[in-house]
Amino acid sequence: MRPAVVMADPAANPIAMECAGGVAVLRIDRPKALNALDPATLDALGAALDEIDADDTVRSVVITGAGERAFSAGADIATMAAMGPADGHAYSRLGHAVFSRLDDLRVPAIAAVNGVALGGGLELALACDLIVAGERARLRRGIVDRVVPDDRLADEAAALARELALRAPVALRQAKRATRAAVETDLASGLRYEVEAFATVFATDDRSEGLRAFLEKRPPRWTGR
Repeated sequence: MRPAVVMADPAANPIAMECAGGVAVLRIDRPKALNALDPATLDALGAALDEIDADDTVRSVVITGAGERAFSAGADIATMAAMGPADGHAYSRLGHAVFSRLDDLRVPAIAAVNGVALGGGLELALACDLIVAGERARLRRGIVDRVVPDDRLADEAAALARELALRAPVALRQAKRATRAAVETDLASGLRYEVEAFATVFATDDRSEGLRAFLEKRPPRWTGR
């Protein structure tokens, strides 16, 4: 890798890379898709990380997204809609492999969060060692999901329960099981459990319905199958 390198053609590579002064900047270059992480983007990110790890002139890495709206919107919904269960399983494994690669990188990685970081986009940021967020970013922290006035407690709890009741039953069940498993096991085992839970949900009719509903901009009709 030369001291200064620029790759910025998203048609050829969805990850733009620039290296100068010992710093490598990786930019997810899919602004029209809100920098969603499709398999090609994950593959390109993994390849860029391998190249950086092999170059001892690189001392740190910054990862960010192109445009002003998003760091990364996470998984690519349009791409997932065309996947079968086996493809979905492979997609989940690829994402975990790339994020683990980033976590194990020999140099420190900084996420420059320049907009929304959703789903896998948030996971990407969390796989970095440090996060620097701009004012457009939307990140929450803490162990409390919601704080409400005492006299609204019952109503707010009921409203949240109704909201959950509208979600896909199988996905909700798997999410709960994965959360419990994460408390009872080590990180690597928990991540393996998540991959299997993802594959289980990907094989359901509700998965197809949810993706179609999202793309057609309508409420989903869950069947619990």
